[in-house]
Amino acid sequence: MARSKRKQASLPKNQTSIKHYFKPSPNDRVAKASSSDTNSSTNSDMQTPCTMSPTASLDMHYQRQADSSINMVGHPTAPLAACQTDNSTLSEHIYRLKHQVCLEENPETSKLLQNCTNVGAIDDLLRLIEYKTRYYLIQTSVISEQVIYQCILNHIGHFDSVAIGSPISLHQCLSLEYHENETHAIALDLYAKSDILAQHFKTDLVMEDGIIWLKSLPLIIRNYVPTLEKIPMFIHRLSTKINWESETECIELLAREYAKLYSSTNKYQWNTIANQVIAAGSFKAPKYLTLKGFVIDFSIPFVIRDDV
Repeated sequence: MARSKRKQASLPKNQTSIKHYFKPSPNDRVAKASSSDTNSSTNSDMQTPCTMSPTASLDMHYQRQADSSINMVGHPTAPLAACQTDNSTLSEHIYRLKHQVCLEENPETSKLLQNCTNVGAIDDLLRLIEYKTRYYLIQTSVISEQVIYQCILNHIGHFDSVAIGSPISLHQCLSLEYHENETHAIALDLYAKSDILAQHFKTDLVMEDGIIWLKSLPLIIRNYVPTLEKIPMFIHRLSTKINWESETECIELLAREYAKLYSSTNKYQWNTIANQVIAAGSFKAPKYLTLKGFVIDFSIPFVIRDDV
């Protein structure tokens, strides 16, 4: 399929403010109120009851800058389940993916990230930390992506949703990558997959007057929403990177794409992830973080010279 010249992946100017997007979902509040008892008894390792009012504003610095608030619906995300636990409500292929995460863990890196002391941010994507008198340079965007991926595997099908106040047009998102005469067919193809997106990822696609709109996203971590500017690329990748014919591969690839969408892009998002998931000991750091240089021992050896 021929593509037009790639444009910068960003939302239209009139759709960049966070306050235009996220509002509480009345339908989810009603649904959660009627099913909370059942969910809590049959999925005890999934989520814990919410102690925050559904209309409580989330205290997040990067949202204050937009002079807005995001209202949470339902339960916060609970810590990741232990790798030995096989919840009967999870399908076999999800359990296998979770087990693979356990097999790929580097326990020392997990312990390092859990117990480290923050020294300071180099920029939005790099941070210096201290652990046992040694310094490490970490790439927070890469680490946060893996954290989100593990959270998704642990809670897939049991997310709460965050309603988007001003729905996002799939046609506008796809127009950044495709010719105008191609966007409608691709949007329709994604709309045909809306059942799996709604069932497993609380992502609602709705067609109104021939236009397909993105109306909600999953609440993966309490007090946390993705960077809106990444949504057009997310929609594009859903149309090109997912093998919808294989259930196992489809779920895994969708989890990876949602993890990319929700990965941190600033220090406030990283602090939320670090405090809620990593510091709680819920993150299993994969071996590739150190092997590929995403966690680097940055300590400078002290050498005593005799000739001075």
